[in-house]
Amino acid sequence: MDLFIQYGIAAAIEAIEDSGWKATNELAANRTGIILGSGIGGLKMIEETSVKFHTENNAGHVSIQYGFTGPNHAAATACSTGAHAIGDAMRMIQYGNVDVMIAGGAEAPITPVGVA
Repeated sequence: MDLFIQYGIAAAIEAIEDSGWKATNELAANRTGIILGSGIGGLKMIEETSVKFHTENNAGHVSIQYGFTGPNHAAATACSTGAHAIGDAMRMIQYGNVDVMIAGGAEAPITPVGVA
């Protein structure tokens, strides 16, 4: 699991636990979604092998861990990815598609290519 995925999962876990939110029934789980994006994805993995990384891994892992079954996707819009995810989440709540969204972005370009 690439470092950016670990960062995204850790940030989402902190947000969920800090909020005190628990999807205590199926309806609550269905109406809780996740959008966690990454503008560049697994840069370390790109360097090693480009077919084994996906930017949607953040949201998928968090959904599985917490049993959330609402909307789940990854924004990937470079530097604006986190803001994009938050905006999408806000609209889903405003439009009544969900009651709760976990949204943000994670990055880990701590590699020779990322620093170059």
